[in-house]
Amino acid sequence: SHTAYQVCPGTPMGVRIIEEILEVARDNHREGRGLVPDEKHRAILWGAFPVTAPDLYEWLENEYGIVTVMVMLTYDRHPLIDTSSEASMMRDLVEIMAKPPMARHTRGPVENFLGDLFRLYEDYQADMVIMGAHQSCKNMRAVLRILRESCRQRDIPLLIIDHDVFDARVVSPEGIKSQVSDFMDTVMRED
Repeated sequence: SHTAYQVCPGTPMGVRIIEEILEVARDNHREGRGLVPDEKHRAILWGAFPVTAPDLYEWLENEYGIVTVMVMLTYDRHPLIDTSSEASMMRDLVEIMAKPPMARHTRGPVENFLGDLFRLYEDYQADMVIMGAHQSCKNMRAVLRILRESCRQRDIPLLIIDHDVFDARVVSPEGIKSQVSDFMDTVMRED
């Protein structure tokens, strides 16, 4: 869905991607099944996640039964578009494009970052937050202490994954998975 929205919105390819996602979702709903057959955990993934570990989502599902219920990069708070005139449609589209997820969450007040995260945590009945702490994102890294304290106050398990989005030399895919494994084996362990 991220690709369809960010790379090719409104194009035949973008529409086809969304239609395929919708069909899978309808089939799953009709048959009463979730994405992960043996769901054990529901996670909100906040921050930027590494393209250096393209199998990370599938690995989380297979290794730990973690269902990703929301990802920051695909979460948009779109207002309804006023279709009363071409000018109002353009104004509302500009508003949406000017405030994509990362911009809304890292350029504005910390309430945007925390408020959306904790509302989604409750709405999706998550049991953990996984924060992708990209080494080069000063905005995201600046809020880590506030995030830790806020999660601690709410008794929300928080995993902060240190990585670089594009450079596996900073943290290898194995190093990313090791951070997850350590967290799952200590904080989220099943007794």
